[in-house]
Amino acid sequence: SGDMPALLDTATKKADLAGFAARRQDSQSRGLLRGIGYGMYLEQCGGGTDSGVSIEFSADGQIVLHAAQQCNGQGHRTTLTQILSDRLSYDADKITVLQGDSARGLRGTTGGARMTSILGSAPRIVIEAAMQQSWDWLLGREDGFIGMNGFGASAPIGDLYAHFGITEAAVVAAVHQRLG
Repeated sequence: SGDMPALLDTATKKADLAGFAARRQDSQSRGLLRGIGYGMYLEQCGGGTDSGVSIEFSADGQIVLHAAQQCNGQGHRTTLTQILSDRLSYDADKITVLQGDSARGLRGTTGGARMTSILGSAPRIVIEAAMQQSWDWLLGREDGFIGMNGFGASAPIGDLYAHFGITEAAVVAAVHQRLG
């Protein structure tokens, strides 16, 4: 609610602050110490959206995942590495996660505990100059494939990409369709 005084009043009542003196005396009679501590925590809550991730594949087999979510102790790097490694059946040691690089234009927050539900459930869109069947193991019902739907064509690569719809416009349309 954001009504901090009311929250403090509720916490004070639930902690039975009025009965504290008697509990302190009882503890002292048994050689124990008893005190009172207060702590308040306020965090941005809500839908939990951000710019997601971008992934770079290097010729040497390394993957760099750039994430908008910024870790501050929640283990985002480990979680994102495990998700990507699992989804691609890829060696986790070859995955590097870089976070919070505002120069890349990815907008995000810490995400906290919501990071996995935000980024871990993102739809996948595979773009491949090959048939979908080689990617079926990866794709779920909400995911997408942009690529070849048949064989037998021979032409310059640009013409083939256009023929099979492997275009920037198709990728943008697929992302918009999945994000609503």
